[in-house]
Amino acid sequence: MPIVPLKKDCGSSPTNPSAQTRPRRMPTGKEGSTKAEGPVPEKPRVDDSEDTANQTEDRAYEIGYGRPPKKTQFQPGQSGNPKGRRKGQRGLKTIIRECSTERIVMRTAQGDKQVPKIEAMIHKLMEKAFAGDFRSMDRVLQLYADSVPDQPDANEMTDRQPDLTETDRQTLADFEAMIVAETTKAVLAGAKEADDE
Repeated sequence: MPIVPLKKDCGSSPTNPSAQTRPRRMPTGKEGSTKAEGPVPEKPRVDDSEDTANQTEDRAYEIGYGRPPKKTQFQPGQSGNPKGRRKGQRGLKTIIRECSTERIVMRTAQGDKQVPKIEAMIHKLMEKAFAGDFRSMDRVLQLYADSVPDQPDANEMTDRQPDLTETDRQTLADFEAMIVAETTKAVLAGAKEADDE
C-alpha cells in the first residue's frame, strides 16, 4: 500500500503536521486493496423481526422537546448520575441530625438525666451566658428570638396597623363625609363662578 504525501514542506512543525501535509492512503482497486488479507470474521446476525419491531415503535414515538429518543433514555435500574450518592448512603444533614439527637447522660441538680446532645449544648451555652460570656449571651438571645415566633418583633409592631374600634370607624366615616361635602361645595362654587363670567 503506497503512502503519498499531498504537499511537501508547508512550513508546519514535524511533531504535529497539518491536515494538508499528512500522508493519505490511496485506494488502488481490488488488486491492491487497503484491507488486511485473510479470512474476514463474520458479524453476528441480529434477528430482523426485533429490529423491524423497534423501527415501527420508533416511528410511532415522536421525538421532540422533552421526548428524547428511546435509545438514549435511561434504562430501568440505570442511574442518571452514576458518580452521585449511592443508595443507602447517608447525607450530611442526616448524619448531623442523628448525631444531634443521640442521647447522653447529663448531670443536673435533680440527678443524672438522659438528654439529646443538642439540648446539652444549649444548656452549656446558657451556663456560659450566665457566667458572663458576651458571645454566648448574644447567641442565646438570637436563638430565643428565632424560636419564639408568637412574640411580635419590634419591627412588626411598627409595620402593623392597630385594630380599629367601632368609634374609630365612625369617626373616620364622619371625617370622610365632611371632606366630601367640602370638596363638592368647592367644585360647585368654582363652576358657578365660571358660569358668571
